[in-house]
Amino acid sequence: MKKLIRILCLLLLTIGVGRMAAADTSAKMDSLRQELKTSKGKERMKAWKTLYYLAFQTGNSRLSIQTLNDWIADAHKYGDEWSESVARQNMVVDYYNSAQYDSVRMTAQEAMDFCRDKQALTRKYFEAWHLMICSYHAQGQYNTAIREGRLMHEEAIVKNDLFGQSMAYYNMGNTYFTMRHFRQAVEALEQSVRLLQREDSSESVLLEVYPYYGDALEATKDYKKLDEMTQEWKKHVDHFGKDNQNQLDMPPVYANYYIGRTQALLGLGRTSEARQALKDAAKNISDSTTFEWLYLLYYQAELARRDGNYDEALRLNAERLKLSHVIDDKPTMIPIHLQRADILYSAGRYKEAAEMYKRVYQLDDSTNTMQTREQLNEMSTFFQVDELREQNVEQQDRYTKIIGAVVILALLLYLIHRYIAARRLKKKNDELARSNAELQLANEKAQESSKMKTAFIRNISHEIRTPLNILNGFTQVLIDQEGQLTETEKANISQRVEENSKRMSELVNKMLEMSETFSSTVIERTEKVTASTIVERAVEMSGITHTTAPEQSASPVRFDIQNEVADELTIMTHAHFAQRALRHLLENARKFTRQGYVHLGVTSNEQTVIFTVEDTGIGVPAEAHETIFGEFVKLDEYESGTGIGLPLARDITRKLGGDIVLDTTYSGGARFVMTLPI
Repeated sequence: MKKLIRILCLLLLTIGVGRMAAADTSAKMDSLRQELKTSKGKERMKAWKTLYYLAFQTGNSRLSIQTLNDWIADAHKYGDEWSESVARQNMVVDYYNSAQYDSVRMTAQEAMDFCRDKQALTRKYFEAWHLMICSYHAQGQYNTAIREGRLMHEEAIVKNDLFGQSMAYYNMGNTYFTMRHFRQAVEALEQSVRLLQREDSSESVLLEVYPYYGDALEATKDYKKLDEMTQEWKKHVDHFGKDNQNQLDMPPVYANYYIGRTQALLGLGRTSEARQALKDAAKNISDSTTFEWLYLLYYQAELARRDGNYDEALRLNAERLKLSHVIDDKPTMIPIHLQRADILYSAGRYKEAAEMYKRVYQLDDSTNTMQTREQLNEMSTFFQVDELREQNVEQQDRYTKIIGAVVILALLLYLIHRYIAARRLKKKNDELARSNAELQLANEKAQESSKMKTAFIRNISHEIRTPLNILNGFTQVLIDQEGQLTETEKANISQRVEENSKRMSELVNKMLEMSETFSSTVIERTEKVTASTIVERAVEMSGITHTTAPEQSASPVRFDIQNEVADELTIMTHAHFAQRALRHLLENARKFTRQGYVHLGVTSNEQTVIFTVEDTGIGVPAEAHETIFGEFVKLDEYESGTGIGLPLARDITRKLGGDIVLDTTYSGGARFVMTLPI
């Protein structure tokens, strides 16, 4: 991903800095300084541009920055806004290439302020914003990068600027890819490509975005779409190659296209065509230090594996592994190690394959842990703890506790996951030594665990980020507008802060509840309790009688109970967990019912007590009947919640000897039936 950001950042510059002759650079610079004393207009700005390129060529960053500062001052003096915007943009890129990210954001903001509301400089405005987002991405501040990308897209829509919209989608897609949210990455990068195809002046940028759109499609295994995309890609490569006026080095452009073509053909099983495409890519790669060379090695190794030439495949893989160590990028290392494990497995070297699969798992786990830690640090920054302490000690203490709870929860879940993962890994290694079939099964389980972890991080990140952003926004209002707020406004802000703090607390409680329940293999049924008591406590805990008109609807939602069992009917169970399971069903019904009613019916037979929760809400579509009880499954990604209420309720009920099922014959909304043994 570092490669991607670097290429697109440098693409914003005029290509050709490195082509100037290094000889007598100092003499040329002195000559240009003399020329600046008398030159005017466009010739003067052209001289500044050449002087900067010479300073850049020396490798002296202080000289480059000083030259840019002088150029900016002179362009401002003569009122040449375009030349000044170019100089400012070069300064941002200089700071980015030297990894001075704080300076990147400061100078990018200055460039944006200068270009703002100047129609002729709209593209420069969005280029500066793009570089700012790149700096957040490079430092692992993914939430901020996504947020800035969305803001950039909204403003580009207002300005009706296709380039700004496309770069906003590119930044979001790039960040999602790094976070391994591949489906979202595909959607965003596809939008970026479609917009750039409509923007004639951005064809060179389009040719740089295509390879990463292809990588995202390969990550989702959508090879049919990748095949169609590479055919579009070829048309743009050929068109640009005809009109290119030494602005872009064409061999890497062709090399990237043929690599993308190889990805599609291998995925579709068209091996002979893939082999020819890879040969065409190799013809356009002359430098073994480029990223294109790394891709070439990877797919050459894959073809050798498919041909059964395992020694050659391992040699090529080892060569790429050696070169990849230089960039120290863990996400880049994962597919290389995984490929080596697949080669060893195909060669029948199962013990070595098991060790390599273990290394892949550890590397992936380390990467996810690092990203989680960086996101938690970013969340802490959003709170602006030091400023809050000066403004309001009481609120600062509350927020600190919330952050602490989130950190502790994350660490707890991480330790639980590591413990479970360690046990699974030991079992998998034992099985690998005995059987080829058992190795495949263990590998599939590891992949499913990774999917579950990704779903967990995505849902929890969304649920935590929403109240955190609200809290951050209102605290900023308190800081910026202190003394200007009315009592009514203060009361409203206080109420919203308290509501979202409560929301955070409820989320933490639910996660602790999930951890407690899922970690228990059995729940003891040693208490005698009446069915009516379970109903009363569950209703009270759910709060369903307190909120009869959800915010989304002005119509009240009625709640009624039809209890047909005798008051003295008792069952042998665990009262706390039984009440908790019924509470989750009631909360779920209340959440998705906008108008009408929620009905709780209680009946019994000789063996069981039957609790029926029926509502007139949005219902469950037929395609979700089998998946609704899955962990982290949400019918609507934009609804609040983590998708663990129903699986928690069913898990608890089954451990109590009962069950929860969805009545698929009911069409008025949703009806869940919960049974407990008497």
